[in-house]
Amino acid sequence: MTDATPAEPAADPQHVTLAEYVQAVSDVDKRLAADSAEEAEALVDQRIGKTATERRTVPAAVRRRAILEVGSDLYYRKSSRSGVAGFESADVQPIRLARDPMLTAAAILRPYLRGLA
Repeated sequence: MTDATPAEPAADPQHVTLAEYVQAVSDVDKRLAADSAEEAEALVDQRIGKTATERRTVPAAVRRRAILEVGSDLYYRKSSRSGVAGFESADVQPIRLARDPMLTAAAILRPYLRGLA
């Protein structure tokens, strides 16, 4: 058995991973990014629905973006105090994280789920 950092589910070399998106560097951060990506995928798929008909209404690129947004909200909760994320760069202003990680994804998915969600 190896103690390697787990890969994010269904990593696709053509698309950015959550670990890349949030710039996770350490092994711990990469594992947290993988866990956040897995949870985000489950949340987004639950919103979209499980049937093939429902899944086809959402383009793959839109689904991937929704997963990245939800995953990054979940990932950045580790460093947020009182729901405010302060990033390591001095050039970036702190932002308030949504209490519901699906808030941004719901807006992204809404045009494709009319009558379904």
